[in-house]
Amino acid sequence: MIKNRFDTNCSVCGIPVMKGEGYAANNANTGGKWKNFCKDHAPEDAPTRKAPREGKVQPVVAKEGGLMSELRSNGHICKLQGKEFVLYSGLLWLAHKNGLKSMETKVTYLNVEGKEAVVQCTASGERGTFTAHGDAFPDNVSRGIAPSFLRMAETRACARSLRSYLGIGMCTAEELPS
Repeated sequence: MIKNRFDTNCSVCGIPVMKGEGYAANNANTGGKWKNFCKDHAPEDAPTRKAPREGKVQPVVAKEGGLMSELRSNGHICKLQGKEFVLYSGLLWLAHKNGLKSMETKVTYLNVEGKEAVVQCTASGERGTFTAHGDAFPDNVSRGIAPSFLRMAETRACARSLRSYLGIGMCTAEELPS
């Protein structure tokens, strides 16, 4: 059994498990197949071993049936240049379904002339309280978004705090440099 090296879902209860927070096992106890476990469901009698070196481990694809499956089945995952990204609207929808009570934002840096902003967002609810930052600068937003740089910084901060709240490692499309 090793510490999990990728964001995934528990094979037993389906809750999101962040990188390094749970365990992965491939032995007789798991039927010879790789399975991922949260701390509550890790097999106690599974032997532990050192994690393989980077490059020898393939990313674990989250089991269908968890939060990612809900996002995917409701159209909140998009593909850009062959990679999947979650949409902010989907995170907000799913966070409300999972006990989100409040989101508070605060501008921590603002340069109106330079069209630069950094915003902090704190998401709170039944899953805890999570704070994240988002930024918008001329080099990471498109010319069409530049007049709305403050709103883009806020959206990015909110997206990051919601991803933490939900335990979703997949980046949002809105967080990407435009």
